[in-house]
Amino acid sequence: MLKKQLFMAAIVVAIFSPTVTADFKTFPGADLEQKQLTKWYQKYQKNKAHIKDVLGAQFTEADKDVYVNSLIDSSSPYLLRHAFNPILWVEWTEQALAKAEQENKLVFLSVGYSSCHWCHVMEHESFIDEEVAAVLNQSYVAIKVDKEVSPNLDYKYTLALELSKGSSGWPISAILTPQGDVIYIDAYIGKQKLIKILQRLSQNWQKNKAFFEQSSKYLMSEVNKVMGLSGELKAIKKSELPEYYQQISSKFDQKYGGLFGEVKFPEPALILTLLDQYQRNADPELKRFIEHSLDNLYHKNMFDHVYGGFYRYTTDNEYQVPHFEKMLYTQAYMISAYSKAASILGNSEYLDVAKQTLEFCEQWMKSEQGLFYSAIDADYKGVEGGYYLWDGRDRQAFEQTHRNKVNWLAIDGKHLPIYPISVEAKNLLKEYTLKNRNQSRPFIDKKSIVAWNALMVQSFLDMYKASVDQQYLIKAEQLAETLWKNTLVGKDSSLARFVTQVGSSHKANIEDSVELALALVALHDVSPEKNWLEKANKVQNFIDSQQLSTDQQSPKLYSLTSLQNVIANDSEGYSALARLYKLLSKYMLMTKDQSFKYKLKQLKQVVSKRVSDNLLARIYSYLVLKEQIEGEISDVHYFAQGHGKARLVKENGSFTIKISMDGGWHVNSEQPTRKELIPTSVEVFGLPDASRLSIDYPDFITKSLAFSKLPLTLFEKQFEVGLDLSDNLTTQALVKINLQACSDKVCLLPEQLFIPLMPLRK
Repeated sequence: MLKKQLFMAAIVVAIFSPTVTADFKTFPGADLEQKQLTKWYQKYQKNKAHIKDVLGAQFTEADKDVYVNSLIDSSSPYLLRHAFNPILWVEWTEQALAKAEQENKLVFLSVGYSSCHWCHVMEHESFIDEEVAAVLNQSYVAIKVDKEVSPNLDYKYTLALELSKGSSGWPISAILTPQGDVIYIDAYIGKQKLIKILQRLSQNWQKNKAFFEQSSKYLMSEVNKVMGLSGELKAIKKSELPEYYQQISSKFDQKYGGLFGEVKFPEPALILTLLDQYQRNADPELKRFIEHSLDNLYHKNMFDHVYGGFYRYTTDNEYQVPHFEKMLYTQAYMISAYSKAASILGNSEYLDVAKQTLEFCEQWMKSEQGLFYSAIDADYKGVEGGYYLWDGRDRQAFEQTHRNKVNWLAIDGKHLPIYPISVEAKNLLKEYTLKNRNQSRPFIDKKSIVAWNALMVQSFLDMYKASVDQQYLIKAEQLAETLWKNTLVGKDSSLARFVTQVGSSHKANIEDSVELALALVALHDVSPEKNWLEKANKVQNFIDSQQLSTDQQSPKLYSLTSLQNVIANDSEGYSALARLYKLLSKYMLMTKDQSFKYKLKQLKQVVSKRVSDNLLARIYSYLVLKEQIEGEISDVHYFAQGHGKARLVKENGSFTIKISMDGGWHVNSEQPTRKELIPTSVEVFGLPDASRLSIDYPDFITKSLAFSKLPLTLFEKQFEVGLDLSDNLTTQALVKINLQACSDKVCLLPEQLFIPLMPLRK
């Protein structure tokens, strides 16, 4: 009877329990338990709709004969794409390295990202190939890294590739010891070469492990030297700044703009540095070079004149042959650069470029959550640039109607319009494309990276300042609120690296924390009545408690070990190390927290060393040092150790400098009663010759203080200085405020505040 009951129970379980048939493939060169394969396959079946949404055309839906590996658990779209390779990929973890050690295997490391053309080529040639997979699965622990998710890992092995080969690129393909030391490293590797290298090194590793462990130490020691902070740390002096600027200017490409190079990037750090230099000395030759650079960036093929947005770079020095991927950070940097250039140089076209780029981001890269996606793929249907290139049929059809309107550049049997062209021809190209080339969009990586979205907050604010259009301030605030709501995770309010439609993922890199804090601080400058500074405080606490360690011997300082791991290169944007220095400089004044002065002194020395070691890779770091030494040019200034605030307000066709000071603090009037006292004065530079300026100082108060027998004439609490111009500004001028703040007990050193005087716009 008992046997019958058990038999019947087994039938019931078989009928009503979910079952999984062996519709997945077993991995070549590997012997995995059925249980593990089933688990991955079940995850695939459960999340198939989400995977299809994330990967789009890159995902080939199948129920049978499918490989599913551990990357099925990844939240990174790039890693998820590789979940269906016949390779037993794992993410980078200490457990993965320990597995290699335990099994006496080498590590094969592949670093790439979603919009990388050569990453896709290597996948199609090698990573979906069962012969390659058999070698990797049998003899290696194969690790896949999304460089956008793990920028510090990418930075380390990019340095190793540069030191080994003289240049770098993606994908990064490396063979490592179980300790992560490099035995062999390259970028793209063809299939047959890859198989030979993998087989030879795995065999030799088994025979002579000690030799490889020893030889791999040399390259990694060189990497550690570049990343390290050994030796004396000295801050760059003001007298040294011209020499550094001369080194930068000696690399100017006078023919095409930007810096000399076989390939061209937009170089936002260079643009901001040159704009800052021009604001201080108004050199007409420098202005010409800045405009030449900006014009070529926009009018040629670095910018997509049909769909919008800047490409990541061009593969030639004339800005004509783009590498077709579009990155969110590139758009954010260029929106800010062109917005600032519009005001400083008085060129309304640059504001239009910034607007077009913002519109592109909102139309192409904005998620339903209100955040912005990270990148748009260079490839389209297996062809690099396939979405943007014209085939012969389309070109002929266009030229039949619009003959001799456009010159064409041949690229691998297809064609690309050569810019610049007339506005008429540009509009005709756009009209024809949108009407006749009705295509599904390229793949978009739908992860929203915190740092890059924070850059977008700042770009909206730069647009607001340049245009005085309230909509951009509203959009900046909305994006910041959405970012804040979606990226704080856990009971300790840790910050996430990125967000997808299913939630936030991975712990933030310091780049994320710094950029978010800077965005919140910038919002506080514009809207101090809101709680932006309170949010910035939480981010700063996260940086100090979870991302940077304290020096055990000097608790007021950061440990050099934690600082040397902060990415110092500008790469295609701004150095995280320099941005940290900029953040703390402003944060100390805003919060009146003088304990930061020790860390600021340390950071100034560290950033100075990075600049002196490799200036051209760290131009933004040079700019931040220059701003701290000479005085930052900013709409809002905090002075008197945070006890004073000055800002320029544009209203009713005039300019007003509004200054507020804490109780017990004051500055001298413009006519102090004692010669040794520093008067408060306002100067304006860069006005047209015919313009007349009237400066209207407020009424001072007369007050007796303990340190002076004579009554003093002072400004305190809230006061205003009016600026009346006889003519409207067409380009930006520069306001310099000289003052010395004192309390009833102490006088601080004199300070100079620089505020941009921007043209009034309707």
